[in-house]
This record gives sequence, C-alpha cells and structure tokens, in this order.
Amino acid sequence: MKKVSFIKIGVLVFGLSLFLWNCIREDFMNPQNTVTSNQLKYSLTKISYQELLTDKEIKPSLPLIERRFSKHSPQSIYSRSATEVAAGLTIFTDEINRIVIDDVITWTFQTESPVLETSDFENFLVKKHNGVFTYFLVSYEFTDLTDSETLYEKATS
Repeated sequence: MKKVSFIKIGVLVFGLSLFLWNCIREDFMNPQNTVTSNQLKYSLTKISYQELLTDKEIKPSLPLIERRFSKHSPQSIYSRSATEVAAGLTIFTDEINRIVIDDVITWTFQTESPVLETSDFENFLVKKHNGVFTYFLVSYEFTDLTDSETLYEKATS
C-alpha cells in the first residue's frame, strides 16, 4: 500500500515538474507573430545661425531663404536671435536642428508664435533630398488621448 502511494506521489510530482518546466519555457511577453521594426539611423546636430551660413549643404538655398526674410532683428522678446519672415512668421535663428537620415537633410527652426490659430506650436523646416529643396511649416496640436473616441478618430483619419 505504501509503494502504491509513493508511486502515485512520484508520478504526480514528475507530472507537475514537467508542467512547470514547459510553462517556464513559454514566452508570454514576446508573441511569435510580432513584426520586427528597423530603427532609423540618423544624426541630430544643434547648430547656430553662423554655422548654418557656412553649411555647404544648404548654401544653394540660402539666397532664396534670405530673400524671404523681411527684416532681421538681433533679439526677440525672449532675448533670442530671431528673424521675421514675410506674412508675420518669426523664426528663431539661435538654435537650429540639423537632421540627417540617409540622403535626406532637414534643418528645423523654432517659430515664435503659430501662424495657424489651431496650432499649439509650429516649426519652419527646410528639406534637401536629391539636391532638391522643399520648405514646410509644420504645425503641432496637443490632443488629449485619454478619450477612446478621440484616439479612434485620430487613428482612422
């Protein structure tokens, strides 16, 4: 009788250990059907306006950009170097972000106040790709993503 109970306990312990061993080998946090993402290789450099003027990559575009400047003001109300662009857009020229991703180079300038009423803040962006320059005014708008309907609308639109 004792042998049978020891065998039952042994089989139960062995079965339980096999079950636990299989559970340990399961990886619940990383499902097998996930898509791997390739990270972008980029460089971000903060440059001054003087460094921008000596940057050989943007030199062909500088005459066009400087023609768009309506007046140069050495200091803005925030004690920062700024330049007012036609149509009331003022960009800060004391800190410029230069971003390089593969063969695309962008220069990003902060703006003093948004041109669009719905924007919370905006950036003036110059992009060079294959020797062609394009210019953007990028507008940002803060939204509360805690509301599930708002999140759904933003994701589907």
